[in-house]
Amino acid sequence: TAMTVQALCGIDRVFAPDLQALRPHPGPAASAANILALLEGSDLIQAGREGAAKRVQDAYSLRCAPQVHGAVRDTMAHALQVAKVELDSAVDNPVITDDMRVESNGNFHGAPVAYVLDFLAIVAADVASMAERRTDRMMDVARNQGLTPFLADDAGVDSGLMIAHYTQAAMVSEAKRNAAPASVDSIPSSAMQEDHVSMGWGAARKLRRSVDALARVVAIELHTAARGIALRVLAYLAVIAVFYWMLGLVLLAGLQAALAPLGQLLEQRPGALVLVVLGAGLAWLSWWLDGREPTRIGAPLRGGFQAGVGRFFGEDQHDGRSIQTRVIWSRITPRSARWE
Repeated sequence: TAMTVQALCGIDRVFAPDLQALRPHPGPAASAANILALLEGSDLIQAGREGAAKRVQDAYSLRCAPQVHGAVRDTMAHALQVAKVELDSAVDNPVITDDMRVESNGNFHGAPVAYVLDFLAIVAADVASMAERRTDRMMDVARNQGLTPFLADDAGVDSGLMIAHYTQAAMVSEAKRNAAPASVDSIPSSAMQEDHVSMGWGAARKLRRSVDALARVVAIELHTAARGIALRVLAYLAVIAVFYWMLGLVLLAGLQAALAPLGQLLEQRPGALVLVVLGAGLAWLSWWLDGREPTRIGAPLRGGFQAGVGRFFGEDQHDGRSIQTRVIWSRITPRSARWE
């Protein structure tokens, strides 16, 4: 759900704790808190806030997700409680009591388990249905907040995730059929002695099919949401790439202008390239050392380099700070390491 809310640039304020506290079921509060935590810091949600003035609220499949998923949590908590009781129970018939009586009883009847299994099948179908509705919203160009039709690269030629949505819709329809309760059916047998049975085994079998389908339905929603997010991020990255490309052109022009004197110098004296490389290493080393021993190490390195450049250009050793020395030193050193 959180990924879909981001893909659709949804509104996150509906998941606020104070709104959930107005109807204090434990499941929805936990679900809303999880969604809100996953949305924290999302740039896509920020885009949703900026566009929220254009729409009052999101669709139920987004806005009411905590209420539905939270009810699932509460239902599963009830099912877990029933399972714990069953695991601690004796359901034999007849049964031997603690005082060694042999008694016939009805504890074997599967109604408590069958009801829960049917309830879980209803839950699985409803969660799958809601997930499919969110997927459908991401496919529709009229409702997906600026994404491409069916999240295709080339709409009209590329069908995008249309077929994945078909598959998801088919599994949701099957899950809805499996949500019809088995426990309301009963066929008498054993000469009308067993005249009402739970049909819990049938409930369990169809629940397993529904749970398997639900896993695939949610996987398709995750894939669809990831695709939607990727399309938005790629669009953002394209803008950033154009910006940095233009910035790079400006910087390249500036760099070419700044290095022009150094290029002319290298054309006149090719051997100066060695001094440039050596000087760069010494300059950065002296800059690093100046942060630790400014007067003892950095300054002698600079002095030695200046003297070497002076000798190379036939200048007086005493006057190493000539125009050539300045050119090389200024092009290869950080500002903090230059002399002024």
